[in-house]
Parts: sequence; structure tokens; C-alpha cells
Amino acid sequence: MRAPRGAFKVVARDASANGWFAFQAPREVGGLSWAAARLASLGGGLFFAGLGLGLLGIVGGGRFRPGADSSRRAAGGGPPSQAAV
Repeated sequence: MRAPRGAFKVVARDASANGWFAFQAPREVGGLSWAAARLASLGGGLFFAGLGLGLLGIVGGGRFRPGADSSRRAAGGGPPSQAAV
């Protein structure tokens, strides 16, 4: 969490008679370090999303790939038209 501006104090109280808790002192983390940690925590979801997109690309492989035919037609080198046959 972001630290508030100015001086602040962290207060922790343990009301349990049988348990205890511990924590580390607050430490400074840069914005990119925080973003890297957040991205790493999303690693499983990103992996499966990429896997799904990869499988979708394999299954639908030729359907969405721009073919050489369209570029030849645009350059005037396509198949002869019905009128010329």
C-alpha cells in the first residue's frame, strides 16, 4: 500500500491470549518492482490465456492468415477473369 504523506506510525495489537503475530518493518518498493510482482502473481492466468490463444491460432491457422493470392490480385497478377477465358 502507499504510504501516506508526512510522518505516520504503524500500530499493531494482539488481543489473543494463545497466539501471536509478526511482521517486517515497512520497506520502500519502486513502481516497476511492484508492477513486476503483480505481473508475476498473474502468471498462471497469463500462461493459460497464451496457451488458449496459441491453440486458437493452430486450429484456425489458415483462415486468418493473409494469403499470397490477395497480394497477387492487388498487383494485377491474379487468375484470369471469366471474360478472358
